[in-house]
Amino acid sequence: MVQKNSLNFKPVVVIGGATATGKSGLAVLLAKKFNGEIISADSMQIYKGFDVGTAKIPKKEMGGITHHLIDIASGNDSYSVGKFKQDAEEKIDEILNKGKIPIVVGGTGLYLNSIVFNYEFGGKGETKKQAPKYDFICFVAEKPREEMYNKINKRVDLMIKNGLLDEIKNLLNKGFTFESCAFRAIGYKEFKNYFNGVESLDVCIEELKKNTRHYAKRQVTWFKQWKDFAHFVDASSFNEIAEKVERFLYGKN
Repeated sequence: MVQKNSLNFKPVVVIGGATATGKSGLAVLLAKKFNGEIISADSMQIYKGFDVGTAKIPKKEMGGITHHLIDIASGNDSYSVGKFKQDAEEKIDEILNKGKIPIVVGGTGLYLNSIVFNYEFGGKGETKKQAPKYDFICFVAEKPREEMYNKINKRVDLMIKNGLLDEIKNLLNKGFTFESCAFRAIGYKEFKNYFNGVESLDVCIEELKKNTRHYAKRQVTWFKQWKDFAHFVDASSFNEIAEKVERFLYGKN
């Protein structure tokens, strides 16, 4: 499936963007069309058992496509951007060696930047950009602000319906606490006061909606730094996006 006649051509499709913009569904469709596998760039979906609150894509929506870097850590484990870069590059190489297309998708901007800009991590949190290891085509999925916020609100309501509270209760029963790494994430930390009997469920749900909207706003701002090289798209415009990927892979103008 790697089409350009060059041993040095190492194509990688990257899809970034804010939460609730359709990134995951777009990645699955592209993977089906271009014989791809998906690498998650989400700092919370790495945690096993933290499913509903992180909005993990359900198996039935994966469309039979292999997804990497999901459920690879315990909720008590810390996971750095440096570790992500190492793991993601290992998976990219594996996928390319199979003659397939790696599709890296997620909303954790620093994770994506570490791959696209090939960061070298030094001491004291310093990062240095290096020449890229791969050939990238980058997309940023976006939606009008109000539409995105409405989707976020509905997604939170669906999380509650799909058993988020039971998930949290089960995780606490397994020995995790609200001080565990994964419990500090949006989707979990908002319910600490509910489980401690301090706040009502409705108050905590509204807090989750507010925090998610604020996070999405920060993501939108983050991805503006990609304006000089990425395609900003509506994820539902699949044919248009697929044409861009096809030109990238086949070298067509």
